[in-house]
Amino acid sequence: MAHGAQWGSGTVRLAYADVNWGRVERWHAAPQPFYDAGPLFDVGVYPLTLLTGMLGPAVRVTASATTLLAQRWTRDGQRFSVEAPDFVVAVVELVDGTLVRLTTNFYVPDPARQRGVELHGDDGSLWLSTWFTFGGRLEHSPSGEPYREVPLIRTPRVMLPWAAGVEELARVAVEGGAHLTSGAHAAHVVEIVEAALRSARSGTPVQIRSRFPRPRPLPWAA
Repeated sequence: MAHGAQWGSGTVRLAYADVNWGRVERWHAAPQPFYDAGPLFDVGVYPLTLLTGMLGPAVRVTASATTLLAQRWTRDGQRFSVEAPDFVVAVVELVDGTLVRLTTNFYVPDPARQRGVELHGDDGSLWLSTWFTFGGRLEHSPSGEPYREVPLIRTPRVMLPWAAGVEELARVAVEGGAHLTSGAHAAHVVEIVEAALRSARSGTPVQIRSRFPRPRPLPWAA
């Protein structure tokens, strides 16, 4: 089976995504719900959505999970216990054979040395400094050479466009066509997360059954 897409670095066969979201209790007044869900559900969904949207759906996931710091304290000194694993590493196999290694945790603060998204291909690598905001740096390394910054096609209007999904829904309602952020894609990402946690509990790979239509690039990016 052929591997990966072409992204300026030859055929992509491997991707890394690092989600170091820090210790939520240090900045949030009510951190317990975050720890009930865990970092994979809270923030791991962002790079999973990005990578499956670019490279295609997943077919299998193998994961390991643990709790690094079981006892936490709120900002007002209340002690609470972590319910879900606060550290998860998942290897996600995509439909074309590309592998994604995703690391998520509520322990290592951001920015960390390992951050963002890396795409590694036969002819080089691409690094996107963030999977979260729209204003990240993109850097390219021809095989084995130093990374060099790649100019963006278009400067983002805002760093965190929280309303982008609603704007897209309104656009489709007026203009018609396919929604870029489909419910099927969202359900697929949720299945990956649930499968990763099942894999971590069982110690075995878990198959991903759902599929979704790949979003097409916006006209200015096509």
